[in-house]
Amino acid sequence: MLSARWIRLARKGLSDLALIACLAACSCRAASDGSTAPATSGVSAPSKDRPAVSSQATAQQLAVAAATSEQAPKPATPPAAPAEPPEPKPAATPASVSEPSPDEGESLLLENLANALRDTPFSAVVQHLRVDVVPLGSDEVKFVYQVRVLENIRGPKLKKLTYYSIAEKGEDPNSATEPVILTLCKDKEGYYWPGTGAQFPRTKNTSAVVDKLRPELNAEQKLFEQCEDP
Repeated sequence: MLSARWIRLARKGLSDLALIACLAACSCRAASDGSTAPATSGVSAPSKDRPAVSSQATAQQLAVAAATSEQAPKPATPPAAPAEPPEPKPAATPASVSEPSPDEGESLLLENLANALRDTPFSAVVQHLRVDVVPLGSDEVKFVYQVRVLENIRGPKLKKLTYYSIAEKGEDPNSATEPVILTLCKDKEGYYWPGTGAQFPRTKNTSAVVDKLRPELNAEQKLFEQCEDP
């Protein structure tokens, strides 16, 4: 009977303490009935020199210990640390409109100068002396400039020159006083300002462009793209 009960308990997966308690209880029950406990029970009979311990009390203590061992709560696993939020990506900045670099601006200036020298009949290094304003109507005025010619580039060799430009009323005249490279067209009234891109600063680079193009400027040329038809 003990073997069958032990086997059933083992199948249920009880702990060693529960099995021992159960075996002890069965042994005590068998002893009280006057039967002999099996040798495999592991419980020895009390000797004459020591007092007997209540088998029932021992079985109860073992049973309580086994229950306490199985019901003891397992140590709680500490919660995992919260994951750190990802660092925000820097906001994309809108693309700004890039201005031409100094090298690009210089290249454009020299290119415009070369085109103006080829496409106008007169060019020279001049210095402005004075300007007169002549009203032409309610919306336009005429600026008449007098200049001193410092260096002839193309056209007749002159020492002084008068030219004009037409502008809207309220516009300011050309106030340059330093020497500049000037390119002009000519009609029945005289020399006139062909428009934006006719005046250039006199620098080392612009002077180099003038010296390079001077041999190419043909005195027999009749048509000039920047000028009106004669």
